[in-house]
Parts: sequence; C-alpha cells; structure tokens
Amino acid sequence: MQELKSCLDPDPVSMQTFPAQCPEPRINQARFKAEPREQTLFLDVCKLVQPSTILEVGSWMGSSAIAWARASSKYKPNAVIYCVDTWLGSVEHYLSSCGDNWNIEKLSLSNYGPTFFDDFLRNVWESGYQNRIIPFRADSSSALPFFIKQGLAFDVVYVDGAHDFHSVFRDISEALQLISANGLVCGDDFGWGSVKTALRQVAICHSIPLSIYTKNNDFVLLNDTNHNFTNRLLHWGYKKWGPSRMRMRRSLYRLQANLKGFLLKGLSTQAV
Repeated sequence: MQELKSCLDPDPVSMQTFPAQCPEPRINQARFKAEPREQTLFLDVCKLVQPSTILEVGSWMGSSAIAWARASSKYKPNAVIYCVDTWLGSVEHYLSSCGDNWNIEKLSLSNYGPTFFDDFLRNVWESGYQNRIIPFRADSSSALPFFIKQGLAFDVVYVDGAHDFHSVFRDISEALQLISANGLVCGDDFGWGSVKTALRQVAICHSIPLSIYTKNNDFVLLNDTNHNFTNRLLHWGYKKWGPSRMRMRRSLYRLQANLKGFLLKGLSTQAV
C-alpha cells in the first residue's frame, strides 16, 4: 500500500479500508478459472504510460487484473493493480442472458449470496501476483468518489464495470478525475451502443478537450496533457473516433432537454 499512502490523507483510520495484499482465498481450488487474457490494449497502454498504479473498475474472476500485472511487469515490476468490484454479479448474471460467461452459475450462490469473490482470490494467488493485485469491494458509484475525495491519482484507470449508459458515463467521468499528470483512461467493449453513447456524452460535457482512440473493441481517452501519445497510438493501428458535429449538436440538445425535464420535475415536487 506504499503507493497509496503518499496520496492519502495521513489519517491512519482511512487506510484500514485497504488490505496490505490480496486476502488469502477460503477455497483450495477455483470453481471458475481466470481465462487467459492477452489484450493488445494492456501492452500498448503499459508501453505508453509505464504505470506504477492501475485502477481497474470491474474485475470479475481476475483475468484482466492478472493481464495488467503481466503487461506492466516489463516496465514497472512492482506496479500495483487496485480492483474495484462488488463481486455480487449483475442483472445479466441473474437472468443468464449473455451466454455461458454471464450466467447465474458463475455467481456460486449460497444462502449468504454470491461467493465468487473466493474464486477471484484463488485465481490471483495462483497467478503469483497477490502482492500486486489489491481488491476494493464496493460499487464504483461509492468507490470512485471516495478515491477522489482522498486525493488519489492513478497512472491508468481501466473501465470495465456495468455497461449501461448511466454507469459508463459516471465511471468514465469520475475516472478522468483520478488520473495522474500523464495518466489516461481506457476500456473495452466499445462495440456496445451504451458505451459509445456514454463516451460521446463525456466528450460533450467534459470541460477539458478529449480525444478518443479505438482499436478493435478497445478505447483510449487522451486529454491535453497526454496528447503526445497520439502519434504512437496511430502508428499502432488505433483510429481517432468522434461523433459528427451534427450528432454532437443533437446529443447536446437532448442532454439539455433531459436536464431541463429533471429540473422541472424537481421544482414541481418541491411545490407539492
């Protein structure tokens, strides 16, 4: 936790939230293994940023956290990956609506609820990265504002949590407040319509000009402080993505209309 101590308020009580290492698993064998994950995004981002700290929003069975640990080892052997997840599953799991990887069986339900956090822990320990992968059990809507108030900064924030529009918009907006001076925000599942719409709205609403680069199903957000990464991303096959001016104008009008409706609803409620 040395990386976090330098950023946190020196109040020792606040540090009790974070384990010193990944807790030991309570099961001897993972019921569901962390599938090997070799995304070029991880290698590209680590080559660009050479991160010491990585914040991952959405960790599931640990595949991506382990992949980040491997990818960062070449540049920073002691880089720490902080994982934010509830490990309680989502509506897709309970409905078994997204194929074999997203079904209720993977939650390992007991009378006390989902127990697959133990599978995550076992997978991390079997990978040998238990000193570099630190879980933080909370919903991102609670964890990210807490990190912001604590003044934390991460070299990379990887967003792969809930995929509905509101969650993606909130996670990315708050992630942009958590990156270090030369840090960046990235994520995957760019093919989801909700993810694209959220990125578009973030680009419209954010006070700092943002550039979005995509490759396959991955995306990278750059702001003014790290535009020196642009040429390298383009050289590696990333393409700049952005909605047309007309679409952005329509999105802005829609956003203004929604905000106006929200405010009017609030005023009418107060009047009653």
